[in-house]
Amino acid sequence: MLKKIAAIVFLAFACLVLLALQWLSGIDPTLSRLPPDKVGLLLEIDDEQARGVFAGLSLVDVREDGFLDSLITSRWCGVAPGQGDALFETGFVQDRDAASFIAASPITKPYLRFGIRDLGYRALAVGIEPESDCLDFYVTEFS
Repeated sequence: MLKKIAAIVFLAFACLVLLALQWLSGIDPTLSRLPPDKVGLLLEIDDEQARGVFAGLSLVDVREDGFLDSLITSRWCGVAPGQGDALFETGFVQDRDAASFIAASPITKPYLRFGIRDLGYRALAVGIEPESDCLDFYVTEFS
């Protein structure tokens, strides 16, 4: 029993020493994760037809905007005329106002058309900009 207590005290002391060394060296001990790449975002899409649409587009930007809801914002370009509307017509997303998309950071960008796919534990959204060959794709997780 005494050996177990000594081992726990030693581990606690070792952790404190490591934290002190990190602080002294200026290393930030906070964890950070990278936003997903194109393949990671395609895996978030549960609809095969919509996944095919996004697979044919170019991912030009992806960032994680919300630490509370894990909001991922991505920008996809190379959208052919009518291709963005097909995401709505096939039922992948339902027409909604961008203000109804639940996220810690509200979406304020003006879109020609905005749609949401609510999966209960996660929500996906697509925003089509006027006179642009790009669209924005949002993914947020609920815990």
